[in-house]
Amino acid sequence: MSAVMFLLFCWNILCEAVVIRAVHIRVVMIIAGSGNPRSTGYEPMGSAYDVALDRARTRYPGLFRNLSVTRHFVAGSNLTCEEAAAETTIALGQLLLNRMDPDGIERPPSEPAVPNGVRREREFQVVLSPGCGLQETTLGDFAREEDIAVIASATSLALLNDKRRFPTVLPFSGGSFNNVALAVVAMLQRFGWRTFNLVCDSNPGTGVMVEAACGALRQVIASARTVNTVPVLFNSVANSTERITSMLRECDNHSSVTVLASVDPRVYIAILETAFQMGMADGDHAFIVLPLSGNAQFKEIVSDLAVQKQLSRSVKAILPFTFALAFDFINWTAVSRDMEQIAERSQAAYNLTIPPELRQSPLMLTGFETASVLCQASDLSPVQCAVQCASAPVQCMFYNVPKSRYRRVVRNLSVFLTQIYSLLYFKMLHENLEHLWNMSGVGFAKQFYNRVFPLPSRDLAVNAIGGRISQVYTHQFDNQTDTFQTVLLLNLETKNLSAVNGTVMRWYGSVFPPSDQPPRFRQGVGRLTVIAVAATTAIAVVLLAAFALFGWRIYRSEADISFWLLDGESLRSSRRPPGTGNLSWIGSGTYIFTYIPGGRP
Repeated sequence: MSAVMFLLFCWNILCEAVVIRAVHIRVVMIIAGSGNPRSTGYEPMGSAYDVALDRARTRYPGLFRNLSVTRHFVAGSNLTCEEAAAETTIALGQLLLNRMDPDGIERPPSEPAVPNGVRREREFQVVLSPGCGLQETTLGDFAREEDIAVIASATSLALLNDKRRFPTVLPFSGGSFNNVALAVVAMLQRFGWRTFNLVCDSNPGTGVMVEAACGALRQVIASARTVNTVPVLFNSVANSTERITSMLRECDNHSSVTVLASVDPRVYIAILETAFQMGMADGDHAFIVLPLSGNAQFKEIVSDLAVQKQLSRSVKAILPFTFALAFDFINWTAVSRDMEQIAERSQAAYNLTIPPELRQSPLMLTGFETASVLCQASDLSPVQCAVQCASAPVQCMFYNVPKSRYRRVVRNLSVFLTQIYSLLYFKMLHENLEHLWNMSGVGFAKQFYNRVFPLPSRDLAVNAIGGRISQVYTHQFDNQTDTFQTVLLLNLETKNLSAVNGTVMRWYGSVFPPSDQPPRFRQGVGRLTVIAVAATTAIAVVLLAAFALFGWRIYRSEADISFWLLDGESLRSSRRPPGTGNLSWIGSGTYIFTYIPGGRP
């Protein structure tokens, strides 16, 4: 026992002789917009971040000894992406000021080491933001210059994958609009559709989701150069049947394939119901709906209506001709309590009520997931354990030992082993803290590359360049089972759609895939074809009759012509017979006399 106490005394002296440079982690939330539970405003998204940090605080208590949060929230309803980007620029200016010392001189991470015995704290900053594409590119350019890691929880702009420009940005959106655009273009190419209608809901209350999704789709189409887009204006503010009918008629004049983009799945249902009433559930039309809702998606809402036997016959009849795109399955049951706490935090801290039907929000869930993953990747649990062992070695290794008569022996053994292992932990502590002290924003971002973070809702998988792997599925409604079947899957490597094993695509039309030409154009072409065939046949008959008559007349003329060969030596004058004739000399004293009966003398 005395030997153990001696080792403990020496260990304490060693700990006092070493200077540890601590790293302080600051999480900066930058959110522009408020007042709408369907949007990426600070009330729902800030609440999602807060609840995730509260969860992480209980799981990683040591981490939060060196972690603080700064919130830069800007109020404003229905902000455009440009307005939100302008507010983000102001927030970045404040962030830059906070990174400087009181004397106004910024201290880079590579500054000289502090003198012995002096404890200095370096601040490592990470930005969380659920902004639109322009916001995130603004943040990314700033972060590249200032070497700050940025986790974008709601944007999946393909431009953010350019690591030369955005080396510190991690696009962790649970739904990649770029992948949705790739899936749409792959479907058009698979079925031979070269022209389609793009209906983007311009309702100002939808936020920037529709704008971002349609922008990504236009960008992918411009790169593909094999598909033509016909933009069709539509605003779902009134959501009236007359407005929907006018929009569908315009679509019917251009193409039989229509892509619908709206954040409200009820708009999709209203459009499909009106399309059925206009006779578009005939197998000659196809609809593609995009998963843009900040809450329950179209597939989930329709499935719930089908289970509750509340799905109208008109919608059910046209659903087989509708392709519903969706992302990975979410286990909402596993995070139901978390989503309830997000709604409670929104009400208590920000005075915004999130109704029950909007609490299954993929946007809020993504914010919750990204903050959770940030704490997982930032957790220094082995290091923190070493710190705890250095200060209280018995508790670190002994708190799980059951009570027994051998407890005293185990206690003494644990104290001794703690000293031995702590020597190794201290070396790891020094190396990790030294690494964190000198870690750049780029280096921190690379800690996420090629990793899979298991979460209760779903796994968060990150690819080799720091982007979240967001799979896109194509679903088709089966009227026989009243359920959606997964029929196509986007291959993220080849950017093509592949059929899912064990599923059959059903199409209740005359031919599949139908032509992308509008039915009226096809009917007009059919009528013109009949008229053209009839006219060609008539002309051919007339020409044939004319040639036959002309040939018959020539034949009769040749049959009535007669001639004689006359010998010039025996030729003598005689009375000319009635009729007309021609006398021509052909040489050697021979003449030809052609006689035409009935001719004029």
